[in-house]
Amino acid sequence: MRGWKLVFVGVAGNGESFVDRWQEKHNHHCCELHKGCLRLGISHFFFGFKPKKHLRSPLIDHWKKLNVRRVKIELYSHRKMYINRNFGGCNAAYGWFMVTENNTGCRWDYYRRPYPQFLFGKGRGVRWNSLRFENANYMGIWIQLY
Repeated sequence: MRGWKLVFVGVAGNGESFVDRWQEKHNHHCCELHKGCLRLGISHFFFGFKPKKHLRSPLIDHWKKLNVRRVKIELYSHRKMYINRNFGGCNAAYGWFMVTENNTGCRWDYYRRPYPQFLFGKGRGVRWNSLRFENANYMGIWIQLY
């Protein structure tokens, strides 16, 4: 189990809460892709499969016991991979990656709906209120175990 394992796939604009889905426990007796369950070893969504729901692995339920060595977050927008440095309110928010799920009153929350949206800035990052960011279609969360 030393290689990278895909444990979550977030889907932009599907109307599902990213946070709620991450925290939701699975029925471990039945892990089916069409129900949003990501079985161990599945990573084929990068090769043409485009889920409509967030996909969550039951491994997340055992996070503390897994002995996770590293976590990798990848954003996919036309197969490009692309993370926040500062948050001091709407005008000071600056970084590389953001998940928006609801309207906080900041300018970027009005940019595109439905939620969630995966926003990212290239290079040295972006001041979010400038709206000079791009949107990713999918987000993958991978883990590597000891």
